[in-house]
Amino acid sequence: MQANITSRYSSGRSIELIASGIPSLDTVLGGGLPLGSIVLLTEDELGIYSDMFLKTYLAQGLVHGDAVLLATPDSNVKTFFESLPAPMESHADEPTVKNTGEPMTIAWRYGNSNSLRDNSKQLSLSNNFTFGKRISPELLNDENIHKFSTSDSEIKDVLETLLQDIQSLARDHNSKVQKSAKRQHLRICLHHLGSFLWCAVQEAIPKFLFKLRCIVAQYPASVIVTLPAMVFHDRKIVSRCCQVSDVVFGLVAIDPTSNPLYSEYTGLFQLQKISPVNSMTPLAEVSDDWAFKLIKKRLLIERLTLPPELDTSTQREQVKDIPSCGSLKKTLDF
Repeated sequence: MQANITSRYSSGRSIELIASGIPSLDTVLGGGLPLGSIVLLTEDELGIYSDMFLKTYLAQGLVHGDAVLLATPDSNVKTFFESLPAPMESHADEPTVKNTGEPMTIAWRYGNSNSLRDNSKQLSLSNNFTFGKRISPELLNDENIHKFSTSDSEIKDVLETLLQDIQSLARDHNSKVQKSAKRQHLRICLHHLGSFLWCAVQEAIPKFLFKLRCIVAQYPASVIVTLPAMVFHDRKIVSRCCQVSDVVFGLVAIDPTSNPLYSEYTGLFQLQKISPVNSMTPLAEVSDDWAFKLIKKRLLIERLTLPPELDTSTQREQVKDIPSCGSLKKTLDF
């Protein structure tokens, strides 16, 4: 079943959420990407999987009829858009999990845990996208696609020029949305920000992101930034970029044969930060115990392991008080 609505208002967080393009990612982030926020994605070593996350975000926007802006050092932007994944027709091709209906004994904690895959079907705003097919050329409407090439030699200050273009585009888009009955959003993608092809001073990037955050908060827009952290000469710059971003997560590609725990996964999904947007509430407690994998050329995020069991944990089953002369129903009660 395809997603029909483009956004959802979260009364508990007092924010509007939009689809990320990956249903399980929406579930991990609490329903979707906060509108008016900056999402920072630290890339994997080769940037393969971070590009896939970015492409699903762009494809979701085009499917919903949103306006998208891609700022990238790649010279062939047209090829990048043509390689976007296509939405799946239904959930019929999704892998199913066999449910025997038998209660777990030894792994009882896993039996009581909620299925992230089942929750994503119910809560997500996103379509399911497959990289086995390419997006329809009909969706690549030039009216909704905006491009910014950092390889233009005539641009003296890339970051400042990009800020001006984003502010102008956001203002024009907001005026267009107010005159239209359809709710449309602006999706901004900064591809490989900080790489050498951007020809920008790395020390200026945190300040640039702070200014961008102030701009985006005023309009129905959201930003995803892919950051190649490994090319930064100073790790403090990456830390400052994380501080000024609202949502931060990173990808780490792994070798499935290196550890039996990772045998079915493609990489680790390290969730570092979820800031409350338009709220004075403290930072949400996050867990980096996630992993992602490709199933039938579709991205899926799953919990890697359950947290360690403690004596004070509410997950532990409590045995009912019985008289000392009584007996349990089972020989061993887990």
